[in-house]
Amino acid sequence: MKTTGQSTSYFRIKSSSGIKINASEYASYPGEVKWLLRDHTAPRSMVFKRDFIVFRAVTVAHIASLIYSLGRNQFNMLSGDGCGCRWWVYNVICDLARWDYVVSQAPDEIHGAMLFHYHASPNLHRVPTVMVYGIFTPIFVESQITGAPSQQVVKITVNGREQSTPLTEWVPYHPDANGKRRLCNWRYNLLINDPTQP
Repeated sequence: MKTTGQSTSYFRIKSSSGIKINASEYASYPGEVKWLLRDHTAPRSMVFKRDFIVFRAVTVAHIASLIYSLGRNQFNMLSGDGCGCRWWVYNVICDLARWDYVVSQAPDEIHGAMLFHYHASPNLHRVPTVMVYGIFTPIFVESQITGAPSQQVVKITVNGREQSTPLTEWVPYHPDANGKRRLCNWRYNLLINDPTQP
């Protein structure tokens, strides 16, 4: 992963081939994920880079499927000036760590570094900045609620991988077209049916 004025993620699979993924830089439009097959050569403008160990046999298809399954391809930059890529990249790295595609420390490793603009000339220096938030469109997923009423847990499965989260992490969201109540977990960017609805 490299960070410059606009943040970009590179997922290198084997030798020098890789997939570049990046949210659209155009403000006032929903973000768009673009996939390009390229030979990866570190650009001269690169000033920050992190490589993360992947678990098992993770392919680009696994990463792509996770991004779409969690609605990370639906991103709206709210800044009005094209800022928001850093927030998108950070959330994708969090997802990869949360779903055991990369080491759990990956988000912590990059978070602090993403709070700066980097300038490579004449001498490398950095200037503090803020990570401008955007909004993702949450995706509906089937769920199972288990546990005692005071300790209920939501079980969800994405890409064949299961996660369990406390029901208290899920907050009310807009009803669907039929008026059915839904809950949202913003950390996962997922929706479930409200289990308290008769």
